Amino acid sequence: MAGYSPVRHLEGDKMNNIRIRVAGILLKDDQILLVRHEKNGKSYFLLPGGGVEYGETVEQGLIREFQEEVGLDI
Repeated sequence: MAGYSPVRHLEGDKMNNIRIRVAGILLKDDQILLVRHEKNGKSYFLLPGGGVEYGETVEQGLIREFQEEVGLDI
């Protein structure tokens, strides 16, 4: 849904405590890109992504998150 911002839509409905998260799959040579995180001394892996900011479309959020987390322009 190009141009659709779920965060803005939910804000209008007074449901602004919901957090929308985006994640993307990047495949190259049959491998999937994962991001390593650490929490409480334990490591785990996630797809690149994160929270959509207010007024941002999901597409814009995914582009920003890829740049922030792995330095890639998608």
